[in-house]
Amino acid sequence: MPTAELRRAATITGAHIIVYTKNPEADRAFFRDVLKFSSVDAGHGWLIFALPPGEAAFHPSEKNDLHELYFMCDDLKATMESLKEKKVKCGEVKEERWGSLTTISLPGGGKIGLYQPKHPTAISSTPLPLPKDEWKLKANANYQEVMKTLMTLVTASLILPVWFIRNFVPEGDKKPVRAYLQCRPWAYRSWVFLSFSLLFGMLFYLASSKFVKAVCGGYAETKLFGSDPERLWEKVRDDSGLLMAILFIAGLVAAFLFFQQP
Repeated sequence: MPTAELRRAATITGAHIIVYTKNPEADRAFFRDVLKFSSVDAGHGWLIFALPPGEAAFHPSEKNDLHELYFMCDDLKATMESLKEKKVKCGEVKEERWGSLTTISLPGGGKIGLYQPKHPTAISSTPLPLPKDEWKLKANANYQEVMKTLMTLVTASLILPVWFIRNFVPEGDKKPVRAYLQCRPWAYRSWVFLSFSLLFGMLFYLASSKFVKAVCGGYAETKLFGSDPERLWEKVRDDSGLLMAILFIAGLVAAFLFFQQP
């Protein structure tokens, strides 16, 4: 094997955590359906889950080979409220020197720690997208680039009637722009369509940013957003983008009809 391949093969690429449980099926369903962690099926329903970014700490002990799993959060109270809405039982909160600690009760009978750290962390406090969601963020970024071009065209099209009058009316027939528009309602209709197109473009960018936040785990399940805020903002983004394009075309058609008027 070449030296470069040997070097890559010797690199540690990840960590695999094992949680022992009396009811693995129930706990796998909990991780999949309640905590919403993505997974791969290793065969016969044996799910292996992707976890949030992690860190490792070494504590003194009288014994070796004792390992514990704790999840971290930025707001313990809010996280516990979110879990409570999903009928997940949490233990009492204990204030430790290193963080505010509780436990999550698993369906299989075990418990997993959950705490809001008071100590410096080795990872970013901002949730990062899981690998399966990276394509959504890239697609959204490409979508934004297309809509940026469309927004520029919409803005430029708003001046088409005025530009047409200023440049194509004979020099001796120059009047105030308003005089040419009094009997030409299609110019006003064009402006209405294009203005609404701009408004939906702004809504598109708002929904697009909210969609990114939802993909990155920035929204908990609430009555306002329902159980799937990612799908909600994706629909608002797509619908507003479609309406923007339709109104832009309608604005161009209205401008064309204006140009055809005598």
